[in-house]
Amino acid sequence: MPARRSTRSAGTASARPTRKRQRTAAVKAGDESSEIETESDDADFEQSGEEESEELDSEDLDGDSEEEGAGGKRKRAGSAKGTQKGKGKGTPKSNGKKKNKADDELTASSSSSDEDEDGSAGASTGKAPKAPKAFQAPPGQVSQATLDFLACLTHPLGNDRDWLGRNDGVYRTALKEWNAFVDALVPKAMEADDDLPYLPSRDLVHRLARDIRFSNDRTPYKKNFSASLSRSGRKGVFAGFQPGDKSLIAGGKWGAGKDELAQIRHHLTTDATPFRSTISAPAFVEHFGEPNPGAKGKGKPCNVFGHEGELKVAPKGFDKNHKDIDLLKLRNFVVMYHFKDADVVQPDFADKVAGVIGVMRPFVHLINDLMTTEGPSAQGEEDEGDGEDGEDGEE
Repeated sequence: MPARRSTRSAGTASARPTRKRQRTAAVKAGDESSEIETESDDADFEQSGEEESEELDSEDLDGDSEEEGAGGKRKRAGSAKGTQKGKGKGTPKSNGKKKNKADDELTASSSSSDEDEDGSAGASTGKAPKAPKAFQAPPGQVSQATLDFLACLTHPLGNDRDWLGRNDGVYRTALKEWNAFVDALVPKAMEADDDLPYLPSRDLVHRLARDIRFSNDRTPYKKNFSASLSRSGRKGVFAGFQPGDKSLIAGGKWGAGKDELAQIRHHLTTDATPFRSTISAPAFVEHFGEPNPGAKGKGKPCNVFGHEGELKVAPKGFDKNHKDIDLLKLRNFVVMYHFKDADVVQPDFADKVAGVIGVMRPFVHLINDLMTTEGPSAQGEEDEGDGEDGEDGEE
């Protein structure tokens, strides 16, 4: 819970304000800077002024971590260090037109307390990262400047609406470069997999803003640029680019529905040979690893095994000693290939990505066939085991 600001002046034993005045003062002393909101899939941002009427956003749905003040404004979390002390009796007031030093300290404390997704919040130095100089690579390439910009988003004080607002020009240059890369990649991907249709980057690129409505992590932005394409539109082969050698391309089916999962398992119990042959092909193994559960150690994905949602025991209705029980425990049928940063900035990077799509092609087509070929429905049955949810969720 955010620390409540004291409304009693130093050395004053009387004239305590009412509860209504306490709540009003707490809000006025908070950060009054404008916010950046996303309105479209291409992550265009519009800056709203302080005088505009407040709209319902995702943070309004989390009543446990915020306290509502007068006028519907929200108070930012922070330490008591940033509290403004009153000099006389009554409620302390702050200048509503510009932030003072105490407000700046409050903002920094609030941002530093938000732990980011990979636990790096503790590494904060208390100083916001410096954005790289805007630079756009030739079409079809990714520049080091874009990776440096994304690296800033891994910093708690960089993954912040105010920081992104101050560096809007750098962001837009990096996004324009990413869109140009996706536009150059699509024709190459279509050559590697003729099932993929032509679509412009605006229909494939994901928004930078995270959906935090039902998340305990309040980090407003992702730490990567990403896009996806398939024979039916956006959800299919996924490409995400993030600094720190975390760029990847993934293909298959993530978060299969009950009926889709039932159909896949039906075909695997009937004849798993086509599936095993596909994931055991030499080129496939070279890119995605041996098709052996635990080949890279417990909890580490290898080939189709080890991904999130994999059951620890046999699913309901299947014998735990079934010869293909390792495949029947799967709930996500995906493979991933990672790139190093040195590969991402090379001029032929789009060709390398398209090459991996070509290796994925037989596997992706097989998964599509298994899901669309008629089989038994799930009939409302749930998997047994660890109870993990296999539904898809965006990063």
